[in-house]
Amino acid sequence: AIFVSANAQAAIQQTAFVGNRATLAGGAIFVDTGCGGNFVDADFRDNAAGHNGGALAAVNATVAVSSSTFAVNSVGRTNGTHDRARRRLSHDEYHGYFGQGMGGAMFLHGSVSFAEDVVFYRNLATVAGGAVYTLQGQTILDQSVMRQNRVSPDCSFVPGDNSSCGIG
Repeated sequence: AIFVSANAQAAIQQTAFVGNRATLAGGAIFVDTGCGGNFVDADFRDNAAGHNGGALAAVNATVAVSSSTFAVNSVGRTNGTHDRARRRLSHDEYHGYFGQGMGGAMFLHGSVSFAEDVVFYRNLATVAGGAVYTLQGQTILDQSVMRQNRVSPDCSFVPGDNSSCGIG
């Protein structure tokens, strides 16, 4: 739905992001290097990405989210199936792998992020971070709730219908 790039700053309030899809990252929003996003009273529901960040992805960016909800977002599928093949990743692979399936709601790489009064509910990832996956950055969660988020490596799902994964 929104791609923030070229040193842009996005300020979004009282907005719903529902049913958005991205082939790679950030089903609803992608915040690129050097950019920023400030999201207040936003509703992220039923968004999906093939690789990372079912609802929101940020790479080397600054992101602030407050009084918002991330519910039933999903990540980690390509053409309706999850390609991570049913193998376990070693510790080193988790930290060096930017393949698909990380951060059911949010994927944050090298970013500074702050979330206050945010609810993460029933989000799904196929590799790591059912709600949030963060790497090489700073992530602060304050007065937030994480409830019934899942990582399900053997789950193949169709965006918009996570019922086969026990989450929709």
